[in-house]
Amino acid sequence: MILISLDFDGVIINSKNDAIKNLNKILDYIEIKKNLIIKNRKNIFNNLNGLNIEQISLKLEKQFKINSKLIKKKFDLYWKETYKKKKINKEIVSFIKYLRLINAEIIIISSSSKKLINKKLKENLNFPLIQIFQKKFINNRIDRRFLKKIKNQYHQFKYLIHIDDNKKILKEFIEENFYGIFFDISNKKNKNLTLIFQNFLIKNKINFFVRTNKIRFTRHYINIDSNIIKRSIVKFKNLKQKNKSIFNGSLLYSNKWDLSTRGLRISYDTNKYSLTLIKNSKLMSLAIQGLSYYKKKFIVGKRSSDVLFNKNYMELLPSGGINDYSKKALIKQFKIEMIEEVGLNKMDSIPEIFGVFFDFENSLIDIFIKYQFNENEFRIIKNNVLVNNEHSHIFFGTKNKIMEKINKYTSSSKYILEQIL
Repeated sequence: MILISLDFDGVIINSKNDAIKNLNKILDYIEIKKNLIIKNRKNIFNNLNGLNIEQISLKLEKQFKINSKLIKKKFDLYWKETYKKKKINKEIVSFIKYLRLINAEIIIISSSSKKLINKKLKENLNFPLIQIFQKKFINNRIDRRFLKKIKNQYHQFKYLIHIDDNKKILKEFIEENFYGIFFDISNKKNKNLTLIFQNFLIKNKINFFVRTNKIRFTRHYINIDSNIIKRSIVKFKNLKQKNKSIFNGSLLYSNKWDLSTRGLRISYDTNKYSLTLIKNSKLMSLAIQGLSYYKKKFIVGKRSSDVLFNKNYMELLPSGGINDYSKKALIKQFKIEMIEEVGLNKMDSIPEIFGVFFDFENSLIDIFIKYQFNENEFRIIKNNVLVNNEHSHIFFGTKNKIMEKINKYTSSSKYILEQIL
């Protein structure tokens, strides 16, 4: 599971120029009050940037011998007026929706007032309820105990990713074992945070799940280096000599996809040597992953020692590569795999697509399809000899029983069992 923490000012709201203006108003007030001229305002801003209003007020009090409570009161008034004029742009709203689609948890860790942030979020109906934390600092750096407390609160999340427009603060998060993404909304060159985030997941091989039944396929020619293809063909032929049962038909693979609230669009190409080609390139193989069950028991297969990948691992059934496209083709492939792996020749209900799992570690895009057996189907399967060419053992097991050996399951099956069910 993924936890995303967002800074507010500079990431969600474009307020960099407003921060400078508000500080200058305070410095103008101090000049009049103290009858002095304040130079190096840029340095003052850089030293205070990222701190919360209370800490900024205390530092100004120390530097200019002025009442910090009075300064804070003025800051609060200026920022209240600033936020009244600000709107959350459509791209950021789309990014929040994207995070929801990939099943990520969202929090805000900001120096700004929680009250003002909440008010601004409520103005936008597209924003769900988000937990807000105010940044805490010690000696001009983020308080380690504060970050440790957040990590403990969200200990169940495997990946903690912080997005900030302040490089110094971002570095301090990274030092505390957060992943970090630098994003400055005022920079017109990198406004597409969704694309930046998606590329970050791919680069760092952070797996994620998309809950959707809307999938479209688009044929897209993928140019692959000829040397990679040659090596893949040689490797495939060598494997084929050792094991004649290895699948040698064309399979689909992808290197591009688009995700929005309208669904998932996958660009694909196909190649006869896909099995070895995937392992020698940056391509992702397309496959189906079943979640088939009767009452509270799931059907599981132990992969044989003769298969090419994940030897002797357990997986939910049925599963297999895709050699055709479209939603109808996916359901058809699911039915074929159900016959070959489970021994059920006729399905009484319609299988349901319910999500897609991106597994970067294994270069795999698994399309999740679930199916609930009725009593008659369950009896037929139980009476069959539950073995096939790919699996040495097939059985029904409850989730509790399966979880006892969860680390012996393939990535996709493990993710469904741990995070989705």
